[in-house]
Amino acid sequence: MTPTITAPKPAHCVKMTYCGPTNTRGSRWHATWEGWPSDGPKRAGRYIAYDYAGNRDAQMMAAALAFCQWLGKMPGDDAERHYIPTGVTYGSLSPDSWVILFHAERIEDADHA
Repeated sequence: MTPTITAPKPAHCVKMTYCGPTNTRGSRWHATWEGWPSDGPKRAGRYIAYDYAGNRDAQMMAAALAFCQWLGKMPGDDAERHYIPTGVTYGSLSPDSWVILFHAERIEDADHA
């Protein structure tokens, strides 16, 4: 049987880094990605609650969704776009650091309502 090879899609990359608890907050993930070029050379990111029950799939999906929400709000543009992550996969860089790869599929406003 010959495997089917499909055309590659551009992937977005989000890095997840574990942040341990402090006296004022519980553990969390710091999801980071490259920011908009128009904002200068800086990274953007969001914090994702750490799930002590170990549902890592849900935490990685939450990070991909946070990126898609950020992607829909371009600086200098009042139009809001809506994206959903598809083809989400992730892998470990170290015990406290993971990388998520996914495609952000744009959905029309009528589909988003």
